Amino acid sequence: MKKLIVILMILLFIFAGCERVKRGWKGKKREWIGERAKITLYAYDGSVIGSWTTNGHIERKVGGCIEFIDEKTNKLMDICGVIICEEL
Repeated sequence: MKKLIVILMILLFIFAGCERVKRGWKGKKREWIGERAKITLYAYDGSVIGSWTTNGHIERKVGGCIEFIDEKTNKLMDICGVIICEEL
């Protein structure tokens, strides 16, 4: 039993500093809690079409689309295109 605990503690220390594990936990936190983010939609020529902020969950969909609730208007937004999500 002591050997099992020691092995588990060693594995915990090894993986605690692993970047892949940190990204995994951060992704799970985003799924469960949501994230504060600025979302910018760009045209294909590089000009900005629109910009939004959200405190909630951002759902990524197939085809470059996302769905989120806009902080200012409190409306559900569903946008597609060239999108940049910046964590604030």
